[in-house]
Amino acid sequence: MAWLIEKTPEGKPFSEFQLCIVLTGVLMSAFITDALGTHCVFGAFVYGLVIPNGPLGAAIIEKLEDFVSGLLLPLFYAISGLKTDITLISGANTWAFILSAISLTYLGKIAGILLVSNMLQIPNRDGVVLGLLMNAKGIIEIIVLNVGREQK
Repeated sequence: MAWLIEKTPEGKPFSEFQLCIVLTGVLMSAFITDALGTHCVFGAFVYGLVIPNGPLGAAIIEKLEDFVSGLLLPLFYAISGLKTDITLISGANTWAFILSAISLTYLGKIAGILLVSNMLQIPNRDGVVLGLLMNAKGIIEIIVLNVGREQK
């Protein structure tokens, strides 16, 4: 990454070829971690940690953000949801535990967001919306659960 950044003159945008080099590195890292038996997302994540903050990171985000957050992420969540078999959960005690854990998690996070929003003088409605949006994320947890389920 340092070599790629050094080869780009300051103030000039990164070329499409340079961004393709970065994306090829992401795919190679994902392939290597998949070959090692870990989920491919972790390899891409570690590769992303190597990319320094600055013009290269900004160029990557600018080019890929809409595609990733608009298509790939919802597709991943849909596929994960389709793999979920709720019929494996049986018994009233298990359902009560799951529902209470979910509700306590949401209520706790929303209460924390409301507390912070009051401290920062943000309207309560915006605080609740922010809390719900923060709870909508959780891709790493879903990946870990999917990997555990696949490996039994």
